Amino acid sequence: MADNWLLPDTFDPPSKDDIPKVKMVLENLEIRLKEARLSNVEETITKLEKTLTRYKDWIAPVRRIPLEILSMIFVEATRVDWKMPFILGNVHSVWRLSILGTPQVWSMVNLNKIQPGSPVDSVVERSDPFPLKLIITEDRDAHLASLIESHTNRIRYLEVRPTLFTTPTRSLSNLTTLVVLNPRTHAYKLDPQVFLDGRWFPKLRCLHSGLNFDRIGGDFVLPTLVPPIEEIALTTRKPRVATVILERLAHRLVVLYMVSLIPTHAYASNPVNIVFPRLHTLSIITPLPNLCPWPFEAQTPVLYTYRQGPPRPEQGNSHRDTKTVKRLCFGGNIDLRLFPEIREVRAAPKGAEELLDFLNVEPTAFPELDIITCKREGNIEEKIRVFNHEYGRNITPDLIEEHVAYLASPYLEWAKWV
Repeated sequence: MADNWLLPDTFDPPSKDDIPKVKMVLENLEIRLKEARLSNVEETITKLEKTLTRYKDWIAPVRRIPLEILSMIFVEATRVDWKMPFILGNVHSVWRLSILGTPQVWSMVNLNKIQPGSPVDSVVERSDPFPLKLIITEDRDAHLASLIESHTNRIRYLEVRPTLFTTPTRSLSNLTTLVVLNPRTHAYKLDPQVFLDGRWFPKLRCLHSGLNFDRIGGDFVLPTLVPPIEEIALTTRKPRVATVILERLAHRLVVLYMVSLIPTHAYASNPVNIVFPRLHTLSIITPLPNLCPWPFEAQTPVLYTYRQGPPRPEQGNSHRDTKTVKRLCFGGNIDLRLFPEIREVRAAPKGAEELLDFLNVEPTAFPELDIITCKREGNIEEKIRVFNHEYGRNITPDLIEEHVAYLASPYLEWAKWV
């Protein structure tokens, strides 16, 4: 068989009949290449090596995986590491073809990790029609800001600093998550009330707002149409800001992260009463002892997860309607009697000790308590074992080497400004 037998002009894998034919061609080419090397004919060697590579590539095992299966594999690989489209595309021409034809993998590329001047526009184009995730939080990301205007209908997730954000001329019609980090300078003109304007964000479900609403001065009136927000992370020094926002959103909220920087003297003697009929998760963080933790008398009839911290010098609960709570996260100095139905506790070591002391006084309390998670310190594990043995309980100690992660907003930056 001649070694110039033409390969089919297709990306389909070879058939069973093709493979023996190609192997015969390869044997012939190997013989000719060996002869050329003995004769040291560089031009012939180069030509034969290229031909060999083409034929070997065509019958390589990687070609036998259907393109549809390859696409599924590449999507899962990119979930693990966003760089995979660039890495795997260099393995084989068939893999490259499959990756270029799989928009979903390009939609998962971290655009802010690509160096300015790189083919960002090409990646965005290849990802169409899948949603975009934009992170514009550093000056080096500023080149991505133009995508907000040019792809308003595709952006599903936006994480941005207000100094790098300008209100687009069209609504972000499919944006569901907006994370606005704390500004690093006050030299910007953006009105933060725009983040609560349903005309610009008609499908917004999750808003993490940092300290941005504290820029609002005077009377604070929400827009007539607000987004359908179900999760909010709110940080404020102004009780009026928190009150106006939460009163308006209370009927829809499922998750609320509250970081209070409200001075104690600003706390109203008659706190506002707010009902949160759907609230499932409530996290209240008061980073300093001289602050007011929670300026409301709130009703939370279906609350499941409650987080309070860090521990304050005086014992007390920032929020008291917690009889339905199943998951409790706290640092210490809390009235445990207000949590009769807890099943899971995540605590600092001090909080775990406080819980065990309470149980030793009232061993029948918390009959559904199943697990206590805290950092491994002292003899907590032994205390739980002894308590279980003495009172016939079956509480599992889940001890870890690091401090327990509380249920604060994943975008919380309070350590930078407290």
